[in-house]
Amino acid sequence: MIGLRSRLSARDRRALMLTAALFTLASCGQEPQGLPAGTGHVQHLTLTPFDAPPHSKPVTVAEFIPKKNDPRWGATGTKRGEFIKVVAGPDAADRLPANRIPAMVAEGSEPLTVTFKESIDPGSFNSVVVGVDTFGALPELLRVSILRDKHLVTHSRWVECSSTPVGPVHFLFPLPALRGQLKHINRIRIESKGLTTMMAVTSMAILRNPLENFAPSTTAGTAMLSLGSEARAGWPVATHTPLTTAFQAPERARLRFSLAMIPILRRPNQGPSIAVHVRSQGMEPLIARYSLENRMQAPLTWHNQFLDLAEYAGREVRVEFRMLVHPECKDEGWAFVAEPLVSVQGQDAPTVFLITSDTHRADHMGSGSLVQTPNLDALAARGILFEDALTATNVTNPSHVSLMTGLTPRETRILNNHSPLLPRAETLAERFNEAGYRCFAAASAFHLQHTESGLGQGFDRLDAPVRNQRHGGIAAERLSHWLAEAEGEPVFVWLHVFDAHSPYEPPAPFNNRYWPEGTDAFDPALPLGYPPSISPPSRLSNLRDPAYARAQYRAGVDYVDQTVGKMLSIPRMEGALIAFTADHGECFGEHDVWFDHAELYPSSVHVPLILAGPGVAQGKIFSGASRQYDVAHTLLAAAGIGTAGFPGQDLRGLLEKPDKGPRMLLTAHGMSAAISIGKWYFILQLKDHKEWSLKEWRTKHTFELFDLNADPGCLQDLSASQPERVKVLRKRVVQWLTSAPEDGLGSSQAITPEQAADLNALGYATGEEPEATLWFDPDCGCEHCEPFAGAR
Repeated sequence: MIGLRSRLSARDRRALMLTAALFTLASCGQEPQGLPAGTGHVQHLTLTPFDAPPHSKPVTVAEFIPKKNDPRWGATGTKRGEFIKVVAGPDAADRLPANRIPAMVAEGSEPLTVTFKESIDPGSFNSVVVGVDTFGALPELLRVSILRDKHLVTHSRWVECSSTPVGPVHFLFPLPALRGQLKHINRIRIESKGLTTMMAVTSMAILRNPLENFAPSTTAGTAMLSLGSEARAGWPVATHTPLTTAFQAPERARLRFSLAMIPILRRPNQGPSIAVHVRSQGMEPLIARYSLENRMQAPLTWHNQFLDLAEYAGREVRVEFRMLVHPECKDEGWAFVAEPLVSVQGQDAPTVFLITSDTHRADHMGSGSLVQTPNLDALAARGILFEDALTATNVTNPSHVSLMTGLTPRETRILNNHSPLLPRAETLAERFNEAGYRCFAAASAFHLQHTESGLGQGFDRLDAPVRNQRHGGIAAERLSHWLAEAEGEPVFVWLHVFDAHSPYEPPAPFNNRYWPEGTDAFDPALPLGYPPSISPPSRLSNLRDPAYARAQYRAGVDYVDQTVGKMLSIPRMEGALIAFTADHGECFGEHDVWFDHAELYPSSVHVPLILAGPGVAQGKIFSGASRQYDVAHTLLAAAGIGTAGFPGQDLRGLLEKPDKGPRMLLTAHGMSAAISIGKWYFILQLKDHKEWSLKEWRTKHTFELFDLNADPGCLQDLSASQPERVKVLRKRVVQWLTSAPEDGLGSSQAITPEQAADLNALGYATGEEPEATLWFDPDCGCEHCEPFAGAR
């Protein structure tokens, strides 16, 4: 293979090899056999604690204060730790030598270690609190590692610590995985990355926090528990707190649920199991018991279960889930009950299918010399092709958040790939969930995991890679399994494929499909075909000929088409309601943007959009303006589900009444904003910036104006010759930005070095996101704003 080499793991290669066979099996057969006539439906159940959980508080097991010549404290590298006294607080008296507090100090990345006189049971504590001060301009990254002599047992996540004028700050490092250890430990190591000058540790304490603090939180309803790549929605259950639910059983009902151990709360030798009690007045209780993995070395998995409720038809039923452990085991047992529901199968079970192709330009569709997309062409022929669809933004997570909520990033204030959507947001999946659909999602990029994106809410299951990305066929394979399992039940499924995205590595036989054999685009003897100021992601860093990237991109789109075609060949998809679109496009030198989707030019935000299925006109092409984030509202309306209170409009109505209103856009990190209305397209820069993919800096508050009718690629800036038009459009953009709601729907979370490395490898910036409450200062008097002073 010439150029980039495949980085598929052995597991992924096996999964891809199985994909074709699985799709063939899923596609065979005619009308589902054995399903009763009628409409299938499901009722999602809410579980509540049977008894009030016992109230417990953190307990300090031991505390270690540095003392001079204390043999327990020491540095483990080339330099020894030093005992000094540091500022105790913000008051002047705290700076006096007599009032300062003792500390152990290490320089650079030198770790500090506390060694116990006697070894300690790791099950006796699950958290470490460190009092620490750092000295230097940059924030420091700290973590705690637990050792048995020199053997690493486990470690915490990295925590950011900045130097403060008030003295040491206490940081909590949760270590719930210690619960799974039986052998005693004798060392705790405090590590730093060496980003600052010096680290001073003033105290260390080991705590036992209540185990419920480490269980998935259900404060906002269901929780999501991940086992490997797959997360499912449900409730944690403990030995001291059974769960219960009640409902009226319909005819032909089955109780469905899945069970799993909570990985970080496993404890050896418990013999864990779940007892399910089904009770109805006047009937003997039905009791079923399901064993879970006991050995700590056993890989955890989801256990799919069901109970036939036919004999309870028409009766009130109460179900209890009880966590059981061996009678001699005194430790609490913790497990998880996922996706509990009452299922009634039927031959008439609606299917709604949303497909998002990451980084897919609108001009890369249609079977011609550029790409080969016969399956997408056939889908468009079955429904409506929207030729002028724009996204709300130019980056994956914010765009998908807009797609699932109908809100633009101005409303959500989610502008990066690491700010999860808050639970109080209402999503498309939640609406389908409430309407009696099973909801499944399979994504192909790690930053769409629920923990990274918050997009799992409303889904019963969401599968996404733990690290990096994977081919779309692997995600589609997972969905095909789930669809077979949900036979006769209504389903809403979302498939996200990543294969058009950099580093442009489609699998065989698509790899190098459009690249001449024997030609090496990475040959260092070739002249550099793009500006030297560009800094491509690592796997493209040695690329010399940019035509290779474009060729591989085209091949990736062809692979996406094949993946979509295999999914559409599954029998239940024949009558499904289907939407196909993208989160953003990609640039290959347009406007001096390379191998990325920066800025708001059409190559970054003009995407394909197809709608097909029941209630959708067939064989129509709509060339007027449309918005990608109206897809959610449209699917709800076409499925006959209420859209009241859900943002957006029904795209089907545009055939009769085109939308003449503006389309507003906002980039990742709030770099720029744009308005598209009629034939005019206006872009306003909001910050001075130069991302890795840009040839030159963009200057704050500069602007561009384009005539899309005459110049669809936005190549000729008309702002100098259209001052009045600029004034009007600039004012609308500024008003839109300055009238944004103050509260967004995104939560902030610290990024680990591993997460930052994964995002950087994909070309995503991971700098600290400013808490921008105002994207544009209407009173700005800079040289670019001064001419518009009277138009504010």
